[in-house]
Amino acid sequence: MKKIIYSAIIFIFCFCKINLYAQDPYFTQYNMSQITSNPASIGEGVSDMRIQSALKSQTFAGISASKYATLSYEKHMDKYTNKEDQLSYGVLFSSDESNGGLLKDNFLGLGLSFNKKLTESSNLSVGLLTVYSDRLLDPNQLQFQSQFGSFGFNNMTHFSNETAYLAKRTIFDADAGIKYYYSAPSSNWGFNIGTSIYHGATFYNSVFNSSTLNAILLPRYSSQLATFYQFMNNDEINFLLNYDQQGVIKILSLGCIYKASLPENFPISKFNIGLWNRYGTTVSPYVGLESKDFIFGLSYDMNLGSSSQVYSSNLQTVEIALTWKFTKELLKMFSGNIK
Repeated sequence: MKKIIYSAIIFIFCFCKINLYAQDPYFTQYNMSQITSNPASIGEGVSDMRIQSALKSQTFAGISASKYATLSYEKHMDKYTNKEDQLSYGVLFSSDESNGGLLKDNFLGLGLSFNKKLTESSNLSVGLLTVYSDRLLDPNQLQFQSQFGSFGFNNMTHFSNETAYLAKRTIFDADAGIKYYYSAPSSNWGFNIGTSIYHGATFYNSVFNSSTLNAILLPRYSSQLATFYQFMNNDEINFLLNYDQQGVIKILSLGCIYKASLPENFPISKFNIGLWNRYGTTVSPYVGLESKDFIFGLSYDMNLGSSSQVYSSNLQTVEIALTWKFTKELLKMFSGNIK
């Protein structure tokens, strides 16, 4: 029974004819997976290097609908970094699994960003990300409803007279972005604003070996705006805005995070609580823990779909995000402890 449900879902999202447009996975905590929102963010706020990881899990009616995971590594290139300029590189690995593993996408990206100091209070960053990806289909999990054939009704792993499947499709892609940063002389408030484009070239992302049965992955245009204000007691409030457009899909997300300072003798310096509103679809409560070198975030998407929108109202989404920042001093201390 589960195979039949998986097959129905995969048919709806990947096999429909001609006018099907594939959509990128979307993180609620997009600020914790910065390479996937703007390549110009590579190395942002990093003194030496940073590791980020995010996991998004969706279930529908008790069945795993999709899992999306990312792992990124960012590092300054010391040879080309000084007080005025900063060159950083980033490596991104991500995996997208849907319908119980029936369909899998794996991505490997390599990016560069260059951050230029404009004034004492402002910087401008540009970034480029190149991506290799492959789409894998496990045809052994396909099982459609019985169809009448030469030997009567039989369970089928494909539609009669259907085009052959592509078990694997390989894609090369390029993404680019630009971002502007401003921090007030008092350093208690600031903002950044950026824009980016992903999938600069339109390509086909179907599992059918056919020019008339293709999912078209259109370019995704993204805009980001974030601002912060730090109070005298070191508490901080952040407001975030993200707008994505990919074909006819438009997503506007607004977020607010309040970071409450904890006593200095605590290993955790801040307790974070917030809320995201993805207009027309979800409201997402958020909690997080933060120290000088580590950030943990947990969010849950509460769907706003009406009871008539069966898929939306029964979709459950949990997201976990982690960030580790490493300074040269920390690395030296760690290497000394393991000798």
